Amino acid sequence: MGKSIPHIQSLVVQKTGGLKGLPDDGIQVFWKGYPKLTKQEKFNKVHTEYVRIAEFGSRWNKVLSSLSLSPIQYSKQQGCSKGSKYGGGGESPEHKDLKIFLSKHPELVGVNKSGEPFVEYSFPSLDAVDVLFKNKKRWVAVEVKSRISSEKDYERGLYQCVKYHALLEAMKKDDNYKVPEDIQVVLLLEKTLPQRYKQAATELNIKVIENIKAPRKKV
Repeated sequence: MGKSIPHIQSLVVQKTGGLKGLPDDGIQVFWKGYPKLTKQEKFNKVHTEYVRIAEFGSRWNKVLSSLSLSPIQYSKQQGCSKGSKYGGGGESPEHKDLKIFLSKHPELVGVNKSGEPFVEYSFPSLDAVDVLFKNKKRWVAVEVKSRISSEKDYERGLYQCVKYHALLEAMKKDDNYKVPEDIQVVLLLEKTLPQRYKQAATELNIKVIENIKAPRKKV
């Protein structure tokens, strides 16, 4: 399909114990670092995924078709959601490759090897930042824009960074998250930030790292 399919495995949750209402830690096969999240962070992650599952809409029929299963028939009353975080088309391979590449190279954003990477980290608002690096003294949240991003995506990225910084500041006041005093939000680009947005980045106090090339997979 060429798009990121939501993890319906997350719908299978524990009915008892400390992880009641949450997937077992075995889901780390899909969500690296999941066992190291706090219980509240796990709930945020799962609920964000439930939104993705619902928004995948009619595209689930493509998944069923690829498995030689019958499609779901929707009535007009039921409707069918077609929207998604990625504008209805799903996450691009270029975007996915860039965030995975970054998660393996924390030094690109000034994080040392002790920084634990969390890809698609979910905030209490159910917004998700592409990569969050954590250690006890410092958290660095990074929004990435791949080489196929439009100029409008760059503008959106700046304001996403503003939102993520505000969310982290609010989370400092909640003991469920243990956010350290030192936080930073970065916009990382495979290309160069257009000149028209450079002043906005400065005024919004957003650090922008440009021209980071993720290796292209051989076809």
